[in-house]
Amino acid sequence: MAKAKPDGHTILLTPAAMIANAAFGVKVPYDIDRDLIPVIGFVDLPMLIAASNSAPFKSVAELIAWSKAELGRTVAYASAGVGSLTHLWGEYVKARTGMPLEHVGYKGSAEALRDVVAGHVPLFFDVLVPTATAIRAGQLSGLAVAMAQRSELLPGVPTVSEAGLPGMEGSVPFGISVPGGTPAPVVARLNAVFDEALADPSTRARLLGLGFVPIGGTPQAYAAVLATEIAKWRKVIKDPNIPPPS
Repeated sequence: MAKAKPDGHTILLTPAAMIANAAFGVKVPYDIDRDLIPVIGFVDLPMLIAASNSAPFKSVAELIAWSKAELGRTVAYASAGVGSLTHLWGEYVKARTGMPLEHVGYKGSAEALRDVVAGHVPLFFDVLVPTATAIRAGQLSGLAVAMAQRSELLPGVPTVSEAGLPGMEGSVPFGISVPGGTPAPVVARLNAVFDEALADPSTRARLLGLGFVPIGGTPQAYAAVLATEIAKWRKVIKDPNIPPPS
């Protein structure tokens, strides 16, 4: 996409890997600032904390109390893989709370989910979709969703603030980008069309029902989100010296 003709006919649904790669400084065959022009924030996919049904805790408060009672015994948590945004969010929560969490990386969310459901790993730091389905089915316990408001998919699961983790919201932001050099009027037109669609009540309801949070806004607002996210995760990576994804 970055090398495509900059005429507005080729667009990118920006993946989470692009943010992670930029935070880690991974060498990639494009320049995120030169080759990509942000158009609009599309949706956020919130993160969550879930626990195996066999775990000795059913809430964040119980997790903290259990950890203290076990004299700092480490608690293993699964994620979709080393260097994934869910892994980085787990390390962010660990740094902010001092909980003795130990990461177990998998080759994808589905593989991690299987082991947590089976009780091999007690905790799971993942995104709302599709793990919410396992929680709704009673295969996992939902401890917290990393949102400011409760999710329509999991109305019974507290937000991170309600769970005792204020300020620890986290999500995977998806946005729309176009190749560098795309004329400003084309960027403005695409932004207007996507913003109108995201403001449509039926579209918003559909996205929220699927677990996504519609965003919208200006190109500048989405560019600011990308810069903030990259800086945030870069700091999380630096302190424990987390290796880049392989």
